[in-house]
Amino acid sequence: MPTLACRTFCTCNKSRDGPLACQQQCLGLHHLTVRQRRQPRHHIQSNTLPVDIARGPAVLTGITPAQSPRNFNDAPPSKADARFRSLTWNLRNRRRKGAPTSRPDQSVEPLVKRLTWSEDETVHPRHLLPTVARRELQDATRVEVQHLLAEDKFEDHDCPICGGSDYELIADTERLGLYFPTSFCTRCGLMQAQPRPTQDFYNKFYERYYRRLYEGQETIPDERAFRSRASRRPANFVNWVLNQPIFHEQIAAETDLILEIGCSAGMVVSRFADAGYRAIGVDLDPTFMELGRSLGYDLRLGKLAEVELPEAPAMIFYHHVIEHITDINAELATCAELLPDGGLLVLAVPGLNYIDKVYRSDLREYLQIAHVYNFTLASLSALVMNHGFRLVAGNETIRAIYQKGSPMDPTALFDVERLSARWRVQRLEAGRRELVALVDD
Repeated sequence: MPTLACRTFCTCNKSRDGPLACQQQCLGLHHLTVRQRRQPRHHIQSNTLPVDIARGPAVLTGITPAQSPRNFNDAPPSKADARFRSLTWNLRNRRRKGAPTSRPDQSVEPLVKRLTWSEDETVHPRHLLPTVARRELQDATRVEVQHLLAEDKFEDHDCPICGGSDYELIADTERLGLYFPTSFCTRCGLMQAQPRPTQDFYNKFYERYYRRLYEGQETIPDERAFRSRASRRPANFVNWVLNQPIFHEQIAAETDLILEIGCSAGMVVSRFADAGYRAIGVDLDPTFMELGRSLGYDLRLGKLAEVELPEAPAMIFYHHVIEHITDINAELATCAELLPDGGLLVLAVPGLNYIDKVYRSDLREYLQIAHVYNFTLASLSALVMNHGFRLVAGNETIRAIYQKGSPMDPTALFDVERLSARWRVQRLEAGRRELVALVDD
């Protein structure tokens, strides 16, 4: 077993005492990162941390070797990515040399002021679509969604993890300039839309506006575009799943059924099917399904609780879908009913602890009206623990594999996440200000 080190912020303030203290105090779910001190870092896959939380504090159950240092990187970095990495490198050097840097404020008030919605709010520059025609469609759709939001009332709801109803506001705007209040639960720390648009709004939103708003088009034009998109994020996700030992222990190719919920055009299903697995996709959008069906993939229209399946699935996965579902507990309860004991639930969602790397520490660039919930690995694990799943492998990007067992009490995670939630948004805002200052310099 290599030496481990806690490289990230630890709310128990015992990171200098090593990972054992972090495990005991924080369950180690999102504070531990694997590092081997005397060997090159790529000898251990740091973004794969198999964890067993069934026996109380987190216990490391194994480490998967990485195939290469760039195992999960996407396409070559763009000039903007290179510029951002240069800025963050300069920022780290300034900190090492003792240069003054801005510090997090003691409250979230400055962040709330910056992320207050106004009628002249515009689309975040990094989310403008590339061509004039697609941008015009995006702008027209955005106006229609604003009118729809004005017609439908927002609704209050209880936190899906702890059942709490006390929230602290963080922002009331998002990346496309729409009014969308985001708060975190003061009991368990889950960041979520509160109050949130009604389910009636979301039904209309996904039926009429979602694709036009985010992509400026309503279909994938041809097979070439389909394959191109499938080779990027879907391929990275499938490769990560296939590299996990638990997947090969539980899933047999050609016999066990793999089910994707929210499959869209079937790009993730296509990667599993092309690798020799029986994969079925389920979605509510028949338009996007047409291309995947024409290529021979098994895509079915309907909801998880209603769709007809040839047999019970051995694995159910949601690839950037579960955070869109308003009644998330009902969805997870259905998964628990369908999966046998030992069955796998695989979830991929945007990670709050990854905003620094992907979204330049800008919370507004990250928030979007389609995402009702925003997770860390710890908060996502706390949610699924209520339904009898234990974390087997996961990282903060977030990709996580859960195995069905018996329900567990996630209360021990609440203090960690509640304290981390406020600190996280303070740190993001401080980091954003520092990057802006470096650009100005």
